Amino acid sequence: MTGNRIENIKAALKLFDGCEFDIRMSEDRIPVLYHDASINGTLICETRFEDFRGLETLEQLLGDREIVDLVNQSGKKLVIEVKEDLFVHKDNSGQAAKSVAQIIEEVVNKSEINVENLFVISFCAPILRWFRGIRTLLIIPYINCSPKISCFNGEGKCRLTPKTIWMMCRSLKAHVKDAQNIGCSGLLFSNRFLKGFFSLFQPSLEQLLSVTDSGFILGTNAKDEKEEEAYKQLWVITDIKTAKVIEQRAGLLISHRGV
Repeated sequence: MTGNRIENIKAALKLFDGCEFDIRMSEDRIPVLYHDASINGTLICETRFEDFRGLETLEQLLGDREIVDLVNQSGKKLVIEVKEDLFVHKDNSGQAAKSVAQIIEEVVNKSEINVENLFVISFCAPILRWFRGIRTLLIIPYINCSPKISCFNGEGKCRLTPKTIWMMCRSLKAHVKDAQNIGCSGLLFSNRFLKGFFSLFQPSLEQLLSVTDSGFILGTNAKDEKEEEAYKQLWVITDIKTAKVIEQRAGLLISHRGV
């Protein structure tokens, strides 16, 4: 299992401004550090935590003394991506989404982590709307990252769906309003919104920044140093695994799943 490990996250916090990582719920509703929905064909949300070997938990991460010090004393940011597991997707009442938010908040509140430096992000708005004491950021679905596929079969394969295409043609200004309406503190979106074909439907970066106040977070992704520098006005979740003079070339850099 690469990335989403406590040691990888700790290493990233030492190099970058923060680290993004994924969590899922086991059958007994323990938040575990893992990206895909299944391990060797076994759904995590339908398996008890004790039946897995090697999985680490959110509680273990937030209890790590070195991570606590990096966050509380050095101001490094922990960015938790909450995946929409199958039991949340199937529940139309919203209670499953509410329970996920409450479980995560309980784990965070029991820890010594300064919540000013902790953020929860997700594609799943019903989960985010239930958080009360933690700042949240909504992620917009985009081509090459279909939540329906990556969350439910664990393969992370791409799919072009009418909804995803519509989401990418819709103005980022409208997406900002959606995030604000559910109480989010920010919006994350693929840099595909800012370049190539889909950028034709979008405001310029300067126009987008002008419609948000200073406390609202806008973020995107980067795969190389050139992209990091191009988006330095935003939070940047980067796939680069080494930080080279980041203060000169970029703004706030968040490592994607650790180093």
